[in-house]
Amino acid sequence: MSEVKADIVVDARGKMCPYPVLETKKALKKAQSGQVIEVIANDQGAKKDIPVLVEKTGNELIKVDEKENEIRFYIKVK
Repeated sequence: MSEVKADIVVDARGKMCPYPVLETKKALKKAQSGQVIEVIANDQGAKKDIPVLVEKTGNELIKVDEKENEIRFYIKVK
């Protein structure tokens, strides 16, 4: 897949659960349909929690990049 360009970035590095999920929820509320949100986290709980949030909110997880201790989620807003 080619590089994904984010319209909104949520930087949750160094923040523990539930911060990454709460900040992602805020971004989803602000975003418009078609926009892409990039969530950057290094809390291992986010690996499970962010995909669950995306599914519950009816949005689309289009890409997940994991490098070293950092996870980047790319969410397309429906």
